[in-house]
Amino acid sequence: MDQGTAAVLGAIVSLGGAIFTAVYGSSVKSRIVQLQHTLDKERADEERRGRSRILMEKYRDPLLRSAQELQSRLGNIVCGRYLSIGYKRDDPDDPESGYAVNSTMYAVAEYLCWREVVRREMPYLDLGNVAKNTALMKQLSTIEDAFASDTRRTSSKTFCLFRHRQRAMGEVMMVDRTRPGPVRLDCIGFAAFTQRVQKERDFASWFKPLEADIRALAVASSKNYERLVDIQGALIGLLNLLDPDGRLVPLDRAMIEDPETKERCRPPSGNGTSSASAGQVVTEQIRN
Repeated sequence: MDQGTAAVLGAIVSLGGAIFTAVYGSSVKSRIVQLQHTLDKERADEERRGRSRILMEKYRDPLLRSAQELQSRLGNIVCGRYLSIGYKRDDPDDPESGYAVNSTMYAVAEYLCWREVVRREMPYLDLGNVAKNTALMKQLSTIEDAFASDTRRTSSKTFCLFRHRQRAMGEVMMVDRTRPGPVRLDCIGFAAFTQRVQKERDFASWFKPLEADIRALAVASSKNYERLVDIQGALIGLLNLLDPDGRLVPLDRAMIEDPETKERCRPPSGNGTSSASAGQVVTEQIRN
């Protein structure tokens, strides 16, 4: 091979290499960019899911506890006659009467507070799959409906709280702890609640209708428990959804019945199983 031919072949090889690099190198680079973009997106999604899990764990527990406290108090009112025992008809200003009223108001207000916190901080609750998420949102709406309903079954206005009042009551119970981390909002404690109800007119005004209902229920000769029965049943549905195995709150979730009408609450729509059958009546002693 003479020198000229070698030079030509060398040029051809160089040109081919340049063409190969231009064509396939660009393709490889494009694929690397796409792969990096996919990895970045997956990393961002995992970080978002991680933050969501942290928030879910932080807010699920107080929501569960407040739902448990409220359903237990409602059961004690209906079947344990909490108000009939704790409230003194002849002395409504007695400290024991005040405690019976304020602690019952607080049980309602604390649940509504955590419900509002969850609504604000986690507009899209994530339990791990679409079916569970849908069931959770439906159950939270069922509780709202139980408070707000004015249907024939719950014709009594006792404990009737329309949706905007529910949200407002939850809103005024919230406090910003201004601390580092993903969880900012908290609920005021019972002592602060009692003090504010007594001393702050604007704050107390949101709870006046509920306070009047509790006092009226305590002294009424004929009790109308329909709404309380429905609220308690809906709360049990929430407990069964978020804590079906009773790892976070007790499994004493027997649904109550109205001792006068003998009507039981509607079966909860949660996918968990209560430790008691739907027809079992709560007969436990007052304990909260």
